[in-house]
Amino acid sequence: RYGNGCVKLAAIGNATALALRQAGYPVHLTPRSRFDSVGLLETPEWESLSGQTVVIFRGAGGKETLATGLRGRGAHVIYAECYRRIRAPSSPHQLAEWIGRNRLQAITVTSRATAEYLLELTPPDVKHRLLEVPLVAIAPELAEFAVGLGFRGPVRAAPEPSDTGLIQALLVLLGTG
Repeated sequence: RYGNGCVKLAAIGNATALALRQAGYPVHLTPRSRFDSVGLLETPEWESLSGQTVVIFRGAGGKETLATGLRGRGAHVIYAECYRRIRAPSSPHQLAEWIGRNRLQAITVTSRATAEYLLELTPPDVKHRLLEVPLVAIAPELAEFAVGLGFRGPVRAAPEPSDTGLIQALLVLLGTG
């Protein structure tokens, strides 16, 4: 955020804040509880942004939630699209084999695109079995989305949107944590 000639950095989560600090950049704002766009918008520091310019670093075609909220508070928003999501080369045959041999103990998803692609990649004859595999999503909204896609095995949201949160939820889901 630019204000009075200085740059202030906000990070959407603790891991991002830590990485920025380790790289020598001071972080002035992180959400207090909810670590997503809504969490940033809930911070008192961002109640009024009239005349401020905010640069959002995001992936190409990312969500509009943060920008819409900031514009509603008077901010001028600029996007710095610094990455794009692409599908990794994957083998439906390998996935079908893992499903058929009960090799998948759990699935983690970190985006809607990941969940959708997993279903697209799964051969139709084993898709019903994939939908029964326990699933951990990085956020509650994503867990709900996965249920909406048909996942019916135990579905759990990570307690925080981070690698640590995913691991914690996996351990609980698998009965080892």
